[in-house]
Amino acid sequence: MSVCKYPESICPHMTVVKGKSYCGATPCQLTGELPKRTNAGKIRDMKDEELAEIIMCPFDTEPTVCNKDGCIQCCLEWLQRPAED
Repeated sequence: MSVCKYPESICPHMTVVKGKSYCGATPCQLTGELPKRTNAGKIRDMKDEELAEIIMCPFDTEPTVCNKDGCIQCCLEWLQRPAED
């Protein structure tokens, strides 16, 4: 969903969440515009391998912990581990 710039009374595809208007129609049914992609949206769409290339080593504060040949492989393994809550 993208942030909608039109009031709820104009756009029938709008949903309001915590005071912000979101539209489920792509492209916009009123203007035909495609929503602008956010950096967060781009990150959500990335594959683990792409994320591993741009994220710093998760162990960068403890250099002796990382014994991998490359930080990308180390980061990829970290991304694919179950999350700790």
